[in-house]
Amino acid sequence: MIIAHLPVAYLAATGIRHRTKTPQMQTAWSLPMIACLIGGIAPDFDLLYFYTIGGRHINHHAYITHTPFYWACAATITFVAIHTISDATKRSRLRWIAGMFFVGILTHHVLDSFVGWLYWFYPFSDQKVGGFVVIPSIYSSWWLWNFILHWTFLVELTIVTAAGVVWWRSAFAESP
Repeated sequence: MIIAHLPVAYLAATGIRHRTKTPQMQTAWSLPMIACLIGGIAPDFDLLYFYTIGGRHINHHAYITHTPFYWACAATITFVAIHTISDATKRSRLRWIAGMFFVGILTHHVLDSFVGWLYWFYPFSDQKVGGFVVIPSIYSSWWLWNFILHWTFLVELTIVTAAGVVWWRSAFAESP
Protein backbone atom coordinates (compact mmCIF):
# COMPACT_ATOMS: atom_id res chain seq x y z
CA MET A 1 0.00 0.00 0.00
CA ILE A 2 1.18 3.47 -0.82
CA ILE A 3 -1.32 6.18 0.07
CA ALA A 4 -3.62 4.45 2.59
CA HIS A 5 -1.36 4.29 5.67
CA LEU A 6 -2.26 7.70 7.05
CA PRO A 7 -6.01 7.47 6.27
CA VAL A 8 -6.39 4.01 7.80
CA ALA A 9 -4.58 5.19 10.96
CA TYR A 10 -7.01 8.10 11.06
CA LEU A 11 -9.97 5.72 10.72
CA ALA A 12 -8.60 3.48 13.49
CA ALA A 13 -8.05 6.42 15.84
CA THR A 14 -11.47 7.87 15.11
CA GLY A 15 -13.12 4.50 15.68
CA ILE A 16 -11.34 4.07 19.00
CA ARG A 17 -12.26 7.59 20.05
CA HIS A 18 -15.95 6.97 19.39
CA ARG A 19 -15.82 3.82 21.51
CA THR A 20 -13.92 5.46 24.36
CA LYS A 21 -16.08 6.41 27.31
CA THR A 22 -13.32 8.24 29.20
CA PRO A 23 -14.26 11.95 29.36
CA GLN A 24 -10.57 12.90 29.44
CA MET A 25 -9.99 11.21 26.08
CA GLN A 26 -13.11 12.71 24.53
CA THR A 27 -12.01 16.27 25.33
CA ALA A 28 -8.23 15.99 24.85
CA TRP A 29 -7.92 13.79 21.82
CA SER A 30 -5.48 15.67 19.58
CA LEU A 31 -2.25 14.10 20.90
CA PRO A 32 -3.46 10.49 20.73
CA MET A 33 -4.77 11.18 17.20
CA ILE A 34 -1.44 12.68 16.12
CA ALA A 35 0.40 9.75 17.73
CA CYS A 36 -1.73 7.26 15.77
CA LEU A 37 -1.14 9.15 12.52
CA ILE A 38 2.61 9.20 13.11
CA GLY A 39 2.50 5.50 13.99
CA GLY A 40 0.64 4.85 10.75
CA ILE A 41 3.62 6.03 8.73
CA ALA A 42 6.52 5.40 11.16
CA PRO A 43 7.59 2.05 9.66
CA ASP A 44 8.16 3.82 6.36
CA PHE A 45 10.71 6.17 7.90
CA ASP A 46 13.14 3.51 6.71
CA LEU A 47 12.58 4.80 3.17
CA LEU A 48 15.05 7.59 3.96
CA TYR A 49 17.73 4.93 4.41
CA PHE A 50 16.41 2.86 1.50
CA TYR A 51 16.72 5.71 -1.01
CA THR A 52 19.98 7.17 0.31
CA ILE A 53 22.50 4.94 2.05
CA GLY A 54 20.80 1.59 1.31
CA GLY A 55 20.94 2.10 -2.42
CA ARG A 56 17.59 0.30 -2.91
CA HIS A 57 19.31 -3.10 -2.89
CA ILE A 58 17.03 -4.72 -0.31
CA ASN A 59 13.26 -4.35 -0.13
CA HIS A 60 12.54 -1.94 2.71
CA HIS A 61 10.06 -4.43 4.21
CA ALA A 62 13.13 -6.44 5.24
CA TYR A 63 14.34 -3.59 7.47
CA ILE A 64 13.82 -3.75 11.21
CA THR A 65 11.22 -0.96 11.12
CA HIS A 66 8.92 -3.34 9.26
CA THR A 67 9.38 -6.08 11.84
CA PRO A 68 6.48 -6.44 14.31
CA PHE A 69 8.84 -7.93 16.91
CA TYR A 70 10.86 -4.70 16.91
CA TRP A 71 7.73 -2.66 17.59
CA ALA A 72 6.55 -5.14 20.24
CA CYS A 73 9.85 -4.65 22.06
CA ALA A 74 9.56 -0.88 21.66
CA ALA A 75 6.01 -1.00 23.03
CA THR A 76 7.08 -3.09 26.00
CA ILE A 77 9.90 -0.71 26.88
CA THR A 78 7.62 2.30 26.39
CA PHE A 79 4.84 0.97 28.62
CA VAL A 80 7.27 -0.15 31.33
CA ALA A 81 8.79 3.33 31.31
CA ILE A 82 5.34 4.93 31.48
CA HIS A 83 4.44 2.66 34.40
CA THR A 84 7.27 4.21 36.43
CA ILE A 85 5.66 7.67 36.31
CA SER A 86 4.14 8.50 39.70
CA ASP A 87 1.47 10.97 38.54
CA ALA A 88 -1.55 8.80 37.70
CA THR A 89 -3.15 11.37 35.39
CA LYS A 90 0.03 11.86 33.39
CA ARG A 91 0.60 8.09 33.31
CA SER A 92 -2.91 7.48 31.97
CA ARG A 93 -2.52 10.18 29.32
CA LEU A 94 0.86 8.85 28.17
CA ARG A 95 -0.55 5.31 27.96
CA TRP A 96 -3.22 6.56 25.59
CA ILE A 97 -0.73 8.45 23.45
CA ALA A 98 1.71 5.54 23.28
CA GLY A 99 -1.08 3.03 22.74
CA MET A 100 -2.44 5.01 19.82
CA PHE A 101 1.04 5.27 18.31
CA PHE A 102 1.36 1.48 18.37
CA VAL A 103 -2.18 1.08 16.96
CA GLY A 104 -0.96 3.16 14.02
CA ILE A 105 2.06 0.86 13.65
CA LEU A 106 -0.23 -2.17 13.60
CA THR A 107 -2.47 -0.67 10.91
CA HIS A 108 0.63 -0.03 8.81
CA HIS A 109 1.80 -3.63 9.13
CA VAL A 110 -1.62 -5.03 8.28
CA LEU A 111 -1.86 -2.91 5.13
CA ASP A 112 1.67 -3.81 4.08
CA SER A 113 0.82 -7.49 4.44
CA PHE A 114 -2.07 -7.15 2.01
CA VAL A 115 0.03 -6.45 -1.07
CA GLY A 116 3.49 -6.99 0.33
CA TRP A 117 5.14 -9.19 2.90
CA LEU A 118 6.61 -8.79 6.35
CA TYR A 119 8.64 -10.95 8.67
CA TRP A 120 5.76 -11.27 11.14
CA PHE A 121 7.50 -13.97 13.18
CA TYR A 122 11.06 -12.64 13.11
CA PRO A 123 13.36 -13.42 15.01
CA PHE A 124 11.72 -16.82 15.55
CA SER A 125 11.31 -17.46 11.83
CA ASP A 126 12.59 -15.84 8.67
CA GLN A 127 9.43 -16.82 6.80
CA LYS A 128 7.82 -13.97 4.87
CA VAL A 129 4.13 -13.57 5.63
CA GLY A 130 1.65 -11.67 3.51
CA GLY A 131 1.60 -10.94 -0.15
CA PHE A 132 -1.99 -12.06 -0.46
CA VAL A 133 -2.04 -10.10 -3.69
CA VAL A 134 0.97 -9.98 -5.98
CA ILE A 135 1.40 -6.85 -8.06
CA PRO A 136 3.22 -7.82 -11.25
CA SER A 137 5.97 -5.62 -12.61
CA ILE A 138 4.50 -4.78 -16.02
CA TYR A 139 5.37 -1.12 -16.49
CA SER A 140 9.09 -0.48 -16.55
CA SER A 141 8.90 3.21 -17.49
CA TRP A 142 7.93 4.16 -13.93
CA TRP A 143 7.63 1.56 -11.18
CA LEU A 144 4.71 3.38 -9.53
CA TRP A 145 2.43 2.64 -12.50
CA ASN A 146 2.49 -1.01 -11.43
CA PHE A 147 0.70 0.00 -8.23
CA ILE A 148 -1.51 2.79 -9.53
CA LEU A 149 -2.91 0.71 -12.39
CA HIS A 150 -3.48 -2.41 -10.27
CA TRP A 151 -6.95 -3.10 -8.82
CA THR A 152 -5.58 -2.91 -5.28
CA PHE A 153 -5.12 0.83 -5.73
CA LEU A 154 -8.92 1.06 -5.74
CA VAL A 155 -8.84 -0.41 -2.23
CA GLU A 156 -6.46 2.37 -1.25
CA LEU A 157 -8.66 5.00 -2.86
CA THR A 158 -11.65 3.56 -1.00
CA ILE A 159 -9.79 3.85 2.31
CA VAL A 160 -8.79 7.43 1.50
CA THR A 161 -12.37 8.27 0.55
CA ALA A 162 -13.76 6.71 3.72
CA ALA A 163 -11.31 8.69 5.85
CA GLY A 164 -12.26 11.85 3.98
CA VAL A 165 -15.97 11.23 4.58
CA VAL A 166 -15.39 10.53 8.28
CA TRP A 167 -13.29 13.68 8.62
CA TRP A 168 -15.85 15.77 6.69
CA ARG A 169 -18.69 14.58 8.90
CA SER A 170 -16.76 15.26 12.09
CA ALA A 171 -15.46 18.64 10.91
CA PHE A 172 -18.85 19.94 9.82
CA ALA A 173 -21.13 18.11 12.24
CA GLU A 174 -23.63 20.24 14.08
CA SER A 175 -22.84 20.70 17.74
CA PRO A 176 -25.57 19.47 20.10
